[in-house]
Amino acid sequence: MPEEMWLQREAPSLRIIDPDLAVLVDARREEWRSRITASRAVGRAPEKAHGKYLLSGGMLVCPTCGGHFEAFKSPWNTGVYVCATRRRKPGVCSNTLALPIAGTDDAVLDIVEGEVLGTRFIEELLGLVDRGEADDSARLMAERNRLRTEVERLVGSIAAGVPGDTVAPAIREREREIARLDVQLRAPRPMQPDIDKLRAALSLRAKQWRADLRAEPKVARLLLWRLVEPIVLFEPRPDWVKWEAPTKPGLLEGLVPIHQVASPTGFEPVFRP
Repeated sequence: MPEEMWLQREAPSLRIIDPDLAVLVDARREEWRSRITASRAVGRAPEKAHGKYLLSGGMLVCPTCGGHFEAFKSPWNTGVYVCATRRRKPGVCSNTLALPIAGTDDAVLDIVEGEVLGTRFIEELLGLVDRGEADDSARLMAERNRLRTEVERLVGSIAAGVPGDTVAPAIREREREIARLDVQLRAPRPMQPDIDKLRAALSLRAKQWRADLRAEPKVARLLLWRLVEPIVLFEPRPDWVKWEAPTKPGLLEGLVPIHQVASPTGFEPVFRP
């Protein structure tokens, strides 16, 4: 049977893995892939890119060498993010930027909570939701009824004396069209997402994630990877540096399919060392 004639139906009872668990596993695997990519960029072993600080593990990208920042503590500071390439490979990178860990973490979380977990961004995400095609069952059924009426009229013309071999090709053509329409009518009808319920679910998830972002750093970092791309620093100055973070539609994971993800709006705040 041709693939276009296959019938597909949702069967939640046959799922082996709970959808929520699958989302968490996928997020963990994505974080691991991101850490591997970030660590390979500067020649580090992937397993060493998993730090205990929010922005460690490749989340901060050096504007000078393209490597990543890492957390560094010493007797002379309470903890800063510095370019790992400069610290570990002297002479390779000239970037002396040092960002206080506490202040930088707070600045990122404040922006993410307000921008990526805010009402405006939720509305932007809802615009990416696949609304599905309109249900055209009524149109298909009307066309089928029209063809069936024509078949009956043609059959009646034979009884009225019209030669059968003259009418038969027209009858066969209409029967083929009716069979094609029957296949389309048996196919599962598209389910239209309930946007109001989805908006409520996104708002609830955003509220929970805002709380989780202020919890244990490893949990917060896992969520951060699901919400934004690695943070790129640029235009460093002695007393500030700009940064940008392209956003991801992570809030929608496991709730609905996404028709297209055209990178939702990012943001460009400023860090002050």
